[in-house]
Amino acid sequence: KPTTKNYNDVLEALTVSRNPKAIEHALSVDERSESANVGPDADSYARVLQILRNQKSSSKVNQAVDLIQRMKARIEEIRLLSKTKDIVQAYSEFIRVCGSAEAKTDALRTRIMTMTLRILEELQSLDLEPNSSTYAALLEACQHLLPEGSERQRVLEKIFAAACEEGFVNRDVLGRFEDASSSYWYAKIVIEKSVDVENVKALPESWTRNATGLSTHAGGGGKVLPLSIDGKVTFTKTEAEHRMRKLRQRVNQNMLRGGR
Repeated sequence: KPTTKNYNDVLEALTVSRNPKAIEHALSVDERSESANVGPDADSYARVLQILRNQKSSSKVNQAVDLIQRMKARIEEIRLLSKTKDIVQAYSEFIRVCGSAEAKTDALRTRIMTMTLRILEELQSLDLEPNSSTYAALLEACQHLLPEGSERQRVLEKIFAAACEEGFVNRDVLGRFEDASSSYWYAKIVIEKSVDVENVKALPESWTRNATGLSTHAGGGGKVLPLSIDGKVTFTKTEAEHRMRKLRQRVNQNMLRGGR
């Protein structure tokens, strides 16, 4: 009997397919897994949404809404089958589908953007926390869906401020915000609030405290490496010393084992 992993392996293969009918195959696989009582997990839905994002179908937003509603209807089962981060990732992929929509009117694009912003409320209602991937997807959607101007800048700032407050600003979030904002607003919101860390202008640690890829054990747990205003991870003197100590420990242990 096929397992959830078996179905997910098929879906993963379809994520790199250039076949315009890939989404039809993916939806068929997803529906078969549901009908077979195997139980697609959050990763299953995320992969179908990844495939959908690459499609040029005018109905893909409606299909994405249907998928995310199907997942939400099974949320208690999904929690048992999936890691929390995978559930959040599925919602992030939903946002990316919406952000890639080729809507023909400003009104429709605004309506789609409004729907993506409501994902933050939906996550909260499910006791789930958005992460760096969620905020990066929202910034990307805002850049694609809303025309340049004060309204887009207002929405961008709102999303970025939430990411800062929750400590989820990583390189991707920072880069998306810089790409979508004017140089004036980027300087005012990011550069003016930067702090000096060993002669490098870096983001406040509170902005990055929960972001993945920045944690370090140097100087004790709960630390993060500074992220510069141009998106580069800064290796501080403390981190360099920590890594040298770890290296010396490995060398000494190897010598005690006789060089093996």
